[in-house]
Amino acid sequence: MNFNLKPKSFFLASIMAVAALPGSTATPRAKGNLCGAAVGGAPACSATDCGNDAGCTTMLYNHVEGDTSFNCFSYSGVCSLRPNDFMNTNPNNCKGDTLYLWDEPDDGIGWAVNSWRSYVQKYGAELNEFRNRGGVVTNPLWRSPCGTKNIQFLEQCGELCTDPTNNGYIGALVGNYFANTGDTAEGGADWNIHTDMREATTKFPDLPVYVTNWCTSNCKDADCQYKSMKASKKMLDIGWRVYWFATLDCVNKDCFSNPERTNQRLSDMGPNGITMGQEWKKICDAYPHSGPSPGPSPGPTPGPTPGGECKSFCESDRSQHQVEGCTPGTDQCRHCSGNMNDSLARDCGGCSYCHSATYPCESFCADDRFSEPGREARHCSGNMQKDCGGCNYCSNRSNSARSEL
Repeated sequence: MNFNLKPKSFFLASIMAVAALPGSTATPRAKGNLCGAAVGGAPACSATDCGNDAGCTTMLYNHVEGDTSFNCFSYSGVCSLRPNDFMNTNPNNCKGDTLYLWDEPDDGIGWAVNSWRSYVQKYGAELNEFRNRGGVVTNPLWRSPCGTKNIQFLEQCGELCTDPTNNGYIGALVGNYFANTGDTAEGGADWNIHTDMREATTKFPDLPVYVTNWCTSNCKDADCQYKSMKASKKMLDIGWRVYWFATLDCVNKDCFSNPERTNQRLSDMGPNGITMGQEWKKICDAYPHSGPSPGPSPGPTPGPTPGGECKSFCESDRSQHQVEGCTPGTDQCRHCSGNMNDSLARDCGGCSYCHSATYPCESFCADDRFSEPGREARHCSGNMQKDCGGCNYCSNRSNSARSEL
C-alpha cells in the first residue's frame, strides 16, 4: 500500500472465486509465525503514535497480547527500503527476520532491478551477515496482480537474485492484495493462490510467499473486515505468511477524509465484542510457529530421506547454508535437509557433518521428539541438532514416520 500517491487502480484479488487450475501451488512454508501486520507509514501515525519502532508495538504487539512473534512490516521502519532514501538503509540496522524491498515501486521493474544491484554492491557484506543470522530478503512488494511481476524481477535480475550463494539472493515471493468485499474475500484468496501466484510458485518452488497486506478494500465496518480476516486462513493453510493491513488508509497524504477502508486497525472493535487484534490473535494461534499448518489431522508422514553427495565446495559453503543451530526450512539449513528437490541437499547431503553420529542424544530427546509438529526435524537437522542429532531416529530418518516441516 503506497501512502503518498493519488489513488491507484488496484487489480483487486477478489473479483470472483476461481477454481484451482492445473499446475503447482505448493511452496515452502514461511518460517516462524505465519501471521503479521503492515503498520506505520507517514502520515498514518506521528512519532508519538508510532513510538520508537515505527508502529510495531503501538499498532501491532499491543493488540495481540504483546506477542512479538507476530511479523511486523512497517512502511516507515528500518527493515523497509523506500525509493527516496534506500541507499542509506543499512541492513545491519534491521533486527527482524525480513528485509522488505520497495512497496509498490512506481518506476517499474527495470528501476527495481538496477536499484537492487546498486544496493547489493554497497551493502553486500552486510546482506551476507543479515542472511547468515536467518534473514530473508523479499521481492519488491508488487501491487496486484503481482505474480508475473515477481517472475520478471527475478528473471531480469538473474543469478544475483536467484543463486542462494549470492549476497543479493531474494528469498520470498511477495504480493500486496486486498479483498474487494467481505463476501468475496474467500474467492479473492483462492485467486491469489491458484491464479495470480500460480506461475511464480511453479517457476520458483523453493521460495515462500508473503502477502504483505491483506484486508477488505471497499469496507467501512467490522463485519466485512472480519470476513477477510477469516478468509486469510486459506493462505495460512498452505504456509503463506499473511500481514494484516493494520494501519490507516492514506491516499495523497490524506488519511481521514474519504478512505476506501476503515475498521481494519487492530485496535478497532470487531463484530464479536473483541478487538480486531484479538480476532487476529485467535486465528493465528491455531497455526504453529514451526511445522505444518493445522487442519484435519493426517497421520504422520515420512520425513526427508538423508543422502546426497559431498562435493568439494560443500565445506566452504557450509557456513552459509548449514549453520549450526539453524531453523529447518530456512536458507541456512539446506545441506542436511534431506530435500532432494534442493540442489544443495543433493550435492552436500552426504557430507559427514550431516551424519547424526557427530551429535549427542540427550536424555530429554525421546520424550520431546513428537511434542509438536516438526519437532523431530528440528532434532535431526535444525536448531536442536546439537542436543538430539545423535539419536537413532535421526540416523534412520528415511524409515522414520514423523511430521515434516
